[in-house]
Amino acid sequence: MDSSNYHPDRWRDEVLEEVLRAMARHPELNKALTFKGARVLKQRLGRGRSSLDVDSSFSAEFTAEHPSREQQIAFIRENFEQALTSYFNSMDVVRYTVQRIDVRPRPRAESPFGWNGVKIMLTVADGELAGIENLPNLEIEVSSTEKYDDHSIAKMPLDGTEVNAYTLERCVGEKFRAYLSSTATYRQKIGRPEAMALRVKDLYDIALAMRDKPISSNEDLWSRVALLSTLVTRREQFHSVRIGETVTLLTPQVLARINSLDSMLLGKGLDPTTAHGTALTILNGQVQTQSFIMAYSESFLVVGLILFASCGALIFLPKPVKAQNAPSAG
Repeated sequence: MDSSNYHPDRWRDEVLEEVLRAMARHPELNKALTFKGARVLKQRLGRGRSSLDVDSSFSAEFTAEHPSREQQIAFIRENFEQALTSYFNSMDVVRYTVQRIDVRPRPRAESPFGWNGVKIMLTVADGELAGIENLPNLEIEVSSTEKYDDHSIAKMPLDGTEVNAYTLERCVGEKFRAYLSSTATYRQKIGRPEAMALRVKDLYDIALAMRDKPISSNEDLWSRVALLSTLVTRREQFHSVRIGETVTLLTPQVLARINSLDSMLLGKGLDPTTAHGTALTILNGQVQTQSFIMAYSESFLVVGLILFASCGALIFLPKPVKAQNAPSAG
C-alpha cells in the first residue's frame, strides 16, 4: 500500500494482521493469550470481512500466575513492545516502527467480580506512507479469563506457528451474543434504553459461517450443543457484568444486603472476617443465578426463532407425488 491507494480502515486491518502475527510468534504472549473475534473467524473460514481490532483474553494459567491487575499490565507492557519490535525488525524490508504503546486497565475501576481486562492503544509509523500524517491508532483488547468447555478452544495455525483460539462454534455463539445485546428489547430489559445500532456485521459473520460450514448431519450434533453452550456461557458472563455494574459497595441496597447477611452469619457463630467473606460469596452466587436465568431465557428465544424459521421453510417444499396404483395381474 502506498499513499495513492491509502484508506484508513484498510491500512488499520493490514497492520493489525501483522500485530497478530507478532503476538503469535512471541512465546510469552502466545502462552498467555487466547485469541477470538472476527479476525479468528476469518482465519477459521479462510475468508471474511476486515476487522479494526485484535480481540483476546488471558488464559487461566496466566491469570493463576499473575492474579493482580498490576501484574497483568506490567506483563503486557514488558512483552508487547518486545514482540512488535522483534517482529517488525525481522521483516525483509523494515516498514513499521513502534511510536507509542499505551496500556490501560479496562474497566478503569476494578470490578468486584474480577472482570478486569487490558486495552492496548498502539501508534506505529509506516515507511511506505511517510507523507501521510496522523495515521490511525490501533486497538488490541485483552479481556479477563473466561470459562471454556471442551468445544470452545482449539489450536489455530497462524504464520508458521499455532495459537489458542476460539473454535468456529464458539465464534458463532459470540456473534449471536453480540447481536442480541444490540436489540432494543434487550436494552430496555437491562435498563439501558438508549438507541444502539444493530450489529449487522454479526449477522453477516453468522451467515458466512453457516454457509461455509453448514450444520446438516447427525455428525454435527456436538457442534450444535457447543454452539448453544457457548451462547449460554457468554450471555451469562455478559449479564453478570451488567448486573455487577450496579451491585457495588457504593450502593445502599447492596450494603444493606451484605450487613443483613453478616448479621445472620455472625449469629450462626462465624467470626467477622469469615462471615463477611461468606456474605460476598452468597451475593455473587445470587448475581450468577440471575445471570443464568436471563441467559437461558435468551437461548430458548434463539432456538424458538430457528424453529420458526424452519417452519417457514416448509412452504417452499414441493408437494409429495401420489403413488399410482399398479395395474392388476391378468
